[in-house]
Amino acid sequence: MTKSQSKKRDLTIRTPLQLRSQKTLERILAAVEKLLESRSFEEITIADVVRKARSSIGAFYARFPNKEALLPVLYDRCTEELGAKLFSRLQKRPRKVNGLAETLAWGMDIMVDEFREHRFLFRAIGLYSRLHPEAISDEHLTNQVGARQPFVDFLLSHVDEIKHPDPEYAVRFGFFVTGATCREKIVFGSPHAAATQATDQQLKQELTRVFLGYLGC
Repeated sequence: MTKSQSKKRDLTIRTPLQLRSQKTLERILAAVEKLLESRSFEEITIADVVRKARSSIGAFYARFPNKEALLPVLYDRCTEELGAKLFSRLQKRPRKVNGLAETLAWGMDIMVDEFREHRFLFRAIGLYSRLHPEAISDEHLTNQVGARQPFVDFLLSHVDEIKHPDPEYAVRFGFFVTGATCREKIVFGSPHAAATQATDQQLKQELTRVFLGYLGC
């Protein structure tokens, strides 16, 4: 077994089968996300997590081999929640949302709000995945793409307005560019990102313009 394979094995969680055990797992994950609001992942201890989750060290190790195994699970949890929320909002979208421009504006509202709401978790996952890329498997990445698919399909329903020679690729790449901007501006807030002044509302408006321009509209 290679060192990389051993590392991946160490990040494997034990999936709970009973409802009570599932609830304990959810409390642990929710506790980590809450703790990330006030400190970095490196500063959080397992004792902190179980205290916040009203659980025990034994219960933690019954589900996770180590603290690092939390982040890939939180990554999937957040991806699933985002996918479900996106699908729900698509089903309940306002009647006034018509055409590509309004659809994109509505989508950027969702994107910026999600990055703002989960910025501490996204920061922890982003930093960890850069240092430990083996922790984020191909399955995790596939799940992320799948969560975005409903909105990709929705935008492609306006394909007649898209002038890019490859509309589907353009929509996916547009999400990559706008998502990267949100990560830089909202999640990491690097000095050069801070130099570009923009409220969340301005960010939504400008990302819509950037996306539309790239699509050739």
